Amino acid sequence: MIPHSKHGRVHLAIVALAAGTTGLMPTIARAQQSMQQGPTPSDTGALTPVVVTATKVPIAESVPTASTTVITGEELRVRGINTVSDALRDVAGGTVVQSGSFGGQTSFFMRGGQSDYVKVLVDGVPLNQPGGAFSFDYLTTANIDRIEIVRGPASVLYGSDAVAGVIQIFTTRGSGPFAGYIAANAGSYSSNEGSAQLSGSVGPFGYSAGGDRQSTDGILPFNNQFLNGELSGRLDYGYGTPTALSVTARYHTLDYHFPTEGDGTPVDHNQYSRDEGSSFAFDAGHTFSRVFDGHLQVTSNSQDVANINPPDGGAADTGFFSSFQREVIQRMGADGRVDAHLGIGTGAIVTAGGAVEGQTDRTRSSDEFFFAPGPADSSSTAPVARFRRVAAGYAQIVGNFGNQASYTAGARLDNNSAFGTYGTYRVGMGYAIGIGGQIHASIGTAYKEPTFEQNYSAVPFDSGNAKLRPEHSLGWEAGLSESPFGQGLTVSGTYFNQQFHNIIDYTPVSTVLPGSTMPTNYVNVAGAKADGVEVQFLAGPVAGTSLDLAYTILRTRVTQVGFDTTGTGEYIVGDRLIRRPAHAFSGTFRHSVGARGSVGLTARFVGTRDDIDFDSDSRVVLAGYTTWDVAGEYRLFQVSRRGPGLNVTARIANLTNRHYDEIATYAAPGRTIMVGGRIEVTH
Repeated sequence: MIPHSKHGRVHLAIVALAAGTTGLMPTIARAQQSMQQGPTPSDTGALTPVVVTATKVPIAESVPTASTTVITGEELRVRGINTVSDALRDVAGGTVVQSGSFGGQTSFFMRGGQSDYVKVLVDGVPLNQPGGAFSFDYLTTANIDRIEIVRGPASVLYGSDAVAGVIQIFTTRGSGPFAGYIAANAGSYSSNEGSAQLSGSVGPFGYSAGGDRQSTDGILPFNNQFLNGELSGRLDYGYGTPTALSVTARYHTLDYHFPTEGDGTPVDHNQYSRDEGSSFAFDAGHTFSRVFDGHLQVTSNSQDVANINPPDGGAADTGFFSSFQREVIQRMGADGRVDAHLGIGTGAIVTAGGAVEGQTDRTRSSDEFFFAPGPADSSSTAPVARFRRVAAGYAQIVGNFGNQASYTAGARLDNNSAFGTYGTYRVGMGYAIGIGGQIHASIGTAYKEPTFEQNYSAVPFDSGNAKLRPEHSLGWEAGLSESPFGQGLTVSGTYFNQQFHNIIDYTPVSTVLPGSTMPTNYVNVAGAKADGVEVQFLAGPVAGTSLDLAYTILRTRVTQVGFDTTGTGEYIVGDRLIRRPAHAFSGTFRHSVGARGSVGLTARFVGTRDDIDFDSDSRVVLAGYTTWDVAGEYRLFQVSRRGPGLNVTARIANLTNRHYDEIATYAAPGRTIMVGGRIEVTH
């Protein structure tokens, strides 16, 4: 298991990605009471603290059974990180890939899987487009309590897209007296950032609200502005009582100007994209008896994305005069379950649940072409609306054998109106050894549904295939961790192995498949595998100093050929999967400056990786690179012990101004300096 840091430390514990935490509060209250009545924990036989788990239920496990990472909102603020994508850059087994400047499409690859093989949730709300695609370009750290990452197949609980793992963001839950802050920063590339947050509670109600605003001129010489804003809020009632309710909401808006063609060359002076979206979750939980809990979550997510390229004359318009594409995606769902707390071993929870979801996709587009000396030509697609329905049932048991071992086992059956039924499972085990030692192993399956475009598109050179089957995987892992002196020092390592099948590939030449009369450009044809090792060393904090080191070795190979075997083909047997480095390292050293501040240094190394250069239509190898980031803050003054205080903050990303590409021909930002301050208020 590979944990992450919370001010340099994270306990070795399974982290939860639940369908909303509030619905779990009755169970948490019961589990905490059970722990208080139980024996005092010891070094090896101690139960880990109750946390919301990757099994959707909070149970005090003797030994974790999965690899997880927790990043706290406080750590993000101390390190000056205001985007989720930057927060994920230090996660073992993960790779962030950004297409050039700030606001460019940003993907996350986990354990060698595709970028659409990671389920992304906010308070249980799926943010992925149906079919898994998700860009982290707009997602800020506004009002975030923590980010939880579970590595490995997780479709057994989260359905489609959870092939290589799950990322969930939890909104801050308000409690105690009023607290808040206002922060502002400015720096390189004419960048400005502002954020604010408040939280507290009144009687049985807890509340929080926050927002971020970012703007920059970007790194390119023209038409590279980026403006992004996000608001979030949460309201709780009866947290920790037998009946608990919560409502969370989040809204974002983004404008990103990009002058680049497909090869990264800046030529267009007015091309831009616009993205607006919102998410909503309602959670309810009730304890019916000492044995049974009930939980219900209702979710909604919508995203309106438009790519707009007005006519502007010149070289940018040769052959391609103007274009407009708009897509509106909506997902609405509900998940309900019953948990039974049984006396098997030293405690077990049996879960039975079900979920339903409706997916809607609305698109329209228009294009205008001009090839001198001929007349201009245009084409347009009438607005199209498509709908899919997904229903699922799942069951799970998770528990302990004494204080030495923990186990989990689950199964799920999904029914998708596009392709029918698909089943998944997961089994995991953890065992304590020696003094502070733990081993764990797990195996499971997962799947990813086709996108709406792959299923239903009906335009030239892009004909969908209604008979596509889901992409699917088999993954397993085994790991060892050792904490000989308690939580002050931890060394851990995990081997993982994933096999991907039925990968959907695109061919520009439409094909009529056996048993069909309609041509298509999409077919389940390719396959791949990925395996590797994640190693992490965590020390401290001791005397205000901590050190976190993470190293990942990754090997990927294509095992079944795709359609395109030219230089631009992604699936050629024996080749590496593109944009996945074979070696990656991250190390963060942090030191507290008394009680008033802290300073931190982060080094990252990303090794060579294959990519496709669409300018030369050839496969290339991108050079490895190392970057250094420095961040710090210092409290200038505080009016009183609980009164307002002023902190100065500074962060330098890419300190040495290293030139590198995360995607072929798209240069990454150079040295970026941001300086500002934060006013904190507590009553």
